[in-house]
Order: sequence, then structure tokens, then C-alpha cells
Amino acid sequence: MGSKTVIGITGGIASGKSTVTNYLITHGYDVVDADQIVHQAYEEGSGCYKLIQDTFHTINRHEIGQLVFHDASKRQLLESILHPYVYQVMEDHIKHSRHHLVFLDVPLLFETHFDQLCDKTICVYLDEDRQIERLMKRDNLSRDEAKNRIDLQMPLVQKKALATYTIDNSGYLEDLEGQILKILEDVNKDGTL
Repeated sequence: MGSKTVIGITGGIASGKSTVTNYLITHGYDVVDADQIVHQAYEEGSGCYKLIQDTFHTINRHEIGQLVFHDASKRQLLESILHPYVYQVMEDHIKHSRHHLVFLDVPLLFETHFDQLCDKTICVYLDEDRQIERLMKRDNLSRDEAKNRIDLQMPLVQKKALATYTIDNSGYLEDLEGQILKILEDVNKDGTL
């Protein structure tokens, strides 16, 4: 990506990616959020609004979410519309960013091959029991519902193995911030800032 360094951030659902990205944003770093781009895709005038509407006969995200959660073929169809759109928006953002360091917050970074946009990657993780508890509390789910949602994603152990860096979010906020600072120091040490 030229003189820019692009770092992808991923992790499991309810693993703490948002805490990491919020830290980066509040410290002036350029963070692009895939989920925000997906939300924009459902807005009139986006590059895929009409295609979503024509394909699913609705633009209501909740209705579409219910359809695709229970039907893998419909989920793949939606992803075939959204993923190229998100990839293009991210690629354009990287190209036009005035920052030397750009972070991409992509929950399915490796699954969607968005890691191809990245020079380095970070996986935020925590133990599964704590992940289940956070997801249950955050989304008001039963234990089984939370476990099912986690099981739909690539296992965290696999994401950790693919990542350049890992952040253990099992501890206190100060521990998390310390791990972020170490990664930023390492990136700076490489002379990439």
C-alpha cells in the first residue's frame, strides 16, 4: 500500500475489538470499520442498495438478518453483494487517507480475505467462557444462542495463528492498553509510521 501501513483488526464476536478500535480512535489513529460500511450499504444511494432491495425484496436489515441467519445460501448471497462493496470502500479509504497508519476493523478479516489489504494483522481474543458471557449480556441471548453465534465464526485459535499480533482481552483495561502500546511501538520500530 505504498508509504502507508495497513493493519487489520479482527477477533471473535464480543472479544473486545471495539474497545481496541475506540482506544485507537481516541488517540488520533485512522480506523475504518467494516460494520459501519455495511450499515451504509443499506442506505439509499450506496453502491449496493438497489441490488440488496432487488435480491431480498426489502432493505430492512433486521428482516434480512433473520433470513440469512437461518439460511446459509441466502447468507452467501448477501455476502456476495456486501463484501465486494466493503472491500472497495476500504481500498478507496486507504488510498485517500492522509495517515501513514490505517487500521481496518473487520470481524471476518481472514474469512473474507480482507487481510490481503493489510501489511499486518491483530487478533483480539479472550477465553470462550468469558466470550459467551459477554455476548449473552451484550445481545441478551441465552447461553446456547451465544454459543451458536460464536460457532458460526472461524475459531479464535485459528485467527490467532494467522495474525501478526494478538491481544489478550481477558484482563483489565490497563492490560489491554499496554498490549496496544506494545504493538504500536513495534510498528514504529519497523519505521512504518
